Amino acid sequence: MVRPETSPSSLLALAVLVGIAVVSPWPFGAVQPWAILALTTAGLLAAAVALGLGAWRGDARGPAIPLWPLVGFVALGLGQLLPLPPAVHSVLAPGSYAVWHPAEPAAATVLGGGSSPVSLDPDSTLRSVALVVSLGLLASLAAPAFSRSRLAAAAVTTVAAGGFLLSAYAIFARARFGTLLYGHIPVPTVAPFGPFVSKNHFAGYVVMAALLTAGLALGLADNARGRGRDWTTSSRAGVVVLAMVAAVAMALAGLASLSRGGGIALAAGAASLIALLVLRARGGRRRRGLLPSVVLAGVLGLVLVALVPPETHVRMRSLSGASLRLDTWRDGSRLALSSPVVGSGLGAFHDAYPRFKRGHGLLRVEHAENDYVETLAETGLVGLGLVLAGGALLLTRSLRGGSGVGGVARGVGMGALAGLVALAVHSAVDFNLRIPSNAALAAVLASAAAGAAGVRPRPLSRRVAAVLGLLVIALLAAVVRLPTEPWLAAREEARLAGMATTPESRGLRRGRAEVALTRLLRRRPAHAESWLMLAGVRAASADRVSAASLAGHAVALDPERAALREAAEPLRR
Repeated sequence: MVRPETSPSSLLALAVLVGIAVVSPWPFGAVQPWAILALTTAGLLAAAVALGLGAWRGDARGPAIPLWPLVGFVALGLGQLLPLPPAVHSVLAPGSYAVWHPAEPAAATVLGGGSSPVSLDPDSTLRSVALVVSLGLLASLAAPAFSRSRLAAAAVTTVAAGGFLLSAYAIFARARFGTLLYGHIPVPTVAPFGPFVSKNHFAGYVVMAALLTAGLALGLADNARGRGRDWTTSSRAGVVVLAMVAAVAMALAGLASLSRGGGIALAAGAASLIALLVLRARGGRRRRGLLPSVVLAGVLGLVLVALVPPETHVRMRSLSGASLRLDTWRDGSRLALSSPVVGSGLGAFHDAYPRFKRGHGLLRVEHAENDYVETLAETGLVGLGLVLAGGALLLTRSLRGGSGVGGVARGVGMGALAGLVALAVHSAVDFNLRIPSNAALAAVLASAAAGAAGVRPRPLSRRVAAVLGLLVIALLAAVVRLPTEPWLAAREEARLAGMATTPESRGLRRGRAEVALTRLLRRRPAHAESWLMLAGVRAASADRVSAASLAGHAVALDPERAALREAAEPLRR
């Protein structure tokens, strides 16, 4: 059977997806708002152009793996933005309803009642949906290119080079700069590593890259044996050795970061890679080629174990920081139980969580330290079920393999699956998927695994591709139009109101501050600081009753924050 040539749309998606994954770690894992917007914009634009090319040429293809979990997850996120009548809202998401329809009369008046969305931070939900769409579409469109051995090898070589450079810089920076990012930027954590604010996220990234690169080495070696030669005497021997060296170097850098989650994830991923080799042989692949592949994987593992720094062994036996994780998982689960079906809004954990937080009052918790708990809290059982279903489909279909997929592409697919297993293990103790650079690399791995499963035999129809492209452009326009940090603008209005010197200017400034804060709260009803500032504005306007009510509501939304309680106490008297 003659396979069709790889379409330009797939090549474009592959190039942009790999480029994003390689570049995005350097701006602190792309966690800052401007970096997230840049990454999302690049992904959506590339996806729209790729779909446009596919509509024009009629050759836009996707992987053989069903994509309904991805479509369902995006639909759920968009559905969380739809205003719901109170009767429906109270049944579908009781916890979210309680925030949008508070018992405090003054707070209820500010929010206005009526229909409201499930999400407690609709702007963050829309941004999160856009990021999922951009990476999901690029991964789906790039999968056919990953089914070609030459293209898969080129893509993984790029990732390996980027990961190796990142690892080398991280080791240098740790020795030269200590805890300062790029030598001069202090961070609010005790363990930054490389360009990442957290060593755990650095380890999560390089572990995935290392396992993907190991899959490339095994695929190249297996492909040489398939041609009747030993890989050590083939023309690709040098490439195999370089891939091994890069994989070991990245794995060592991950261990040197002293991330316990990263170390456990690496062990799980390496074990899964060996298991995949065994399953592949039992499934009818060349049994004679199994032993050299297992030996090669074993040698990589032994070299890695021999080079592990002593500090890593000590760190792995330590349980420091466990209490924060355990408490956050417990409180995050309580949040999830408040709206168990559809959650409180994709990307809205930072606003939804403080009501349920108990202990660690000085810490501002932005994430659940567990991707599963955070997904359950944000999207409910429906969202978590879709994510798990997508992972199961990807695993089972990739294990079967696709017809016409080259040996190198199959090896890359195995490395990608091992990397995804490592990510799944690491996600139980961290939030790598909430770091855009790590999510982008996970999308590369998912695309490579999907490519190993084969390509959908029929391309998308021209009409479907064109409609999808237009929807992507509409989503991009909606994200770009979102206000940038409206909380800062509202806070500035409140500050200026407090600095006004004349009665006329004070009245004008207070009116502007109240309008800005009210507008913000109708977009983020769980933002305790804004409620407290609005209480302060009301108190300055001699509306003491309303101020006391609003201050009490602010404390109820974040009861563990001591500074907030202290600031609210004078207003509640």
